[in-house]
Amino acid sequence: MIKKNIFSFFYPEEVDFFSPMDRMYQLINQTLVVYIEAASKPKLTAEERAKLLVDLKNLEREGDTVVQSVTAGLKRTFTPPYSPGELRQLFSCLDDSLDLLYESAMTNITAEYRAGLPPFTLEQLQAFQRGIREAACTVDLMRASRGGSPELSATLTRMCDIETEGDRIYWRLKTELASALNQAAKSGDLGAYRQAEMDEKILDQMEEALDSLVDIMKVIQGMIIENA
Repeated sequence: MIKKNIFSFFYPEEVDFFSPMDRMYQLINQTLVVYIEAASKPKLTAEERAKLLVDLKNLEREGDTVVQSVTAGLKRTFTPPYSPGELRQLFSCLDDSLDLLYESAMTNITAEYRAGLPPFTLEQLQAFQRGIREAACTVDLMRASRGGSPELSATLTRMCDIETEGDRIYWRLKTELASALNQAAKSGDLGAYRQAEMDEKILDQMEEALDSLVDIMKVIQGMIIENA
């Protein structure tokens, strides 16, 4: 065992960090596919609600496993394609995306205030999915050119545009919900007030998930600059 450890020290393993990166993007997209299907239905049965949470949790747990394997891999190699700190930060951002999507579903379903998901959820999820699919394209580009490339820069620009679109969606809906809250308060309609209040909470959670695109972009941009 001692000889093996000494050998590993002088001859560290070559560890593939791009495949786990690709897998994280796949998991986020799979989560979005499941979530979008549920959000497309006007009403969810108790069984469908329970299944949604189980499916999202399973995907989130697999993401945790991928991140753990990356952390272990960083301990086995001296020559990662990017700095260990940068890689940890990127995988942390990807893990956050999965966590935030699961938490937003949990908020809606455990509150049991709607027959289905809020109608605006679908619009936010679809915007996020477009952004994540662009982000997934960065894996092969980063593998091919650690110092960056015009294609990679263009992909990051498209991600930025999609996140900006998400902001426009958010503030339009935020204004509508603020109006609904004010109207419900004036009329003393507690049911309408609670629904608008919960809708606003989920809207904010979904916006936080969309904002994770910004975090991913910033990390990738830092990695490109560091390796230019």
